Amino acid sequence: MVQHLTDSLTIADTVLRDPGGTTVTADSLLAADTVLSAAGGLHESMAATAGAVYGAASTLAAQPDVSVQAVAEHLTPLTGNVFYDLAALACFVSLCLIVCLYRGYAFGIFSVLRGGATTDKILGEQSKVFGAFLVTVITLGLFITGLCVLKFADLFLSPYLDSVAGWRAALPILGAWGAASLVWGCQFVLLKAAGSLTLSQEFVDRLFFLKKIVAAIGTIAALPLFLLLALSDGQSAQVLAILVAGIAGLLTIFLIVRTFMLFSRYNFSILLWILYFCAVEIFPISLIAITVMRMTW
Repeated sequence: MVQHLTDSLTIADTVLRDPGGTTVTADSLLAADTVLSAAGGLHESMAATAGAVYGAASTLAAQPDVSVQAVAEHLTPLTGNVFYDLAALACFVSLCLIVCLYRGYAFGIFSVLRGGATTDKILGEQSKVFGAFLVTVITLGLFITGLCVLKFADLFLSPYLDSVAGWRAALPILGAWGAASLVWGCQFVLLKAAGSLTLSQEFVDRLFFLKKIVAAIGTIAALPLFLLLALSDGQSAQVLAILVAGIAGLLTIFLIVRTFMLFSRYNFSILLWILYFCAVEIFPISLIAITVMRMTW
């Protein structure tokens, strides 16, 4: 056993040579450490530098900026093109002509806000001309709503949306108008179906007429701000967008109050009123919004 240990130490204490050719005779552990250190220094001295590979005048390339703001600067906006500007001007001119020609009807629906008239009175006195006036204003209002949605998306969500150019720039305008019309159509169908199932068609007609009055008021009231918003950019456009959203919020609160009063007058439960808002007002908008976000993102 002692002889075997002696032989092992003798073998370990052998003559070692480092990569530089220098002979080292020492304890085996010290010699191994010396050789490995010398080998590491040689490997570092042989490592190629960037200057040696690419030249002394080479410099490190700057990393691309992939932040949300940087991406937004290189995207083609959804608005600000010739199709959007022409659509905005056409809506503005058409609605101004309608309001001027039928200013008596326009002032009449605004009397609902002042409390000078009720929707029941307007509904009882309406004519075919007034009905056509409401339909025309709401149709233009849906188109204006689509244009406002595009402007809001361009101002606040542009880095997350696919940009378009050329003749395809007209497609988002038609798509936004179609989405707004689809929401209005879904609300109409749901109300008509509820009226047929509950045998309360008169109540449903009054409720939908109230919605049409509020929609027409919002369209006319927001018309000047809409034109400024459509033709503006940057910080001013954001301020105008907030003002337009404020008008929409106030009219939504007004609609909530008036529908609650209508439900109370017909002695309907508050649970039915909550169900109406969730199923008719919120569900179609949220469904279309989720569908668009899934298709875009």
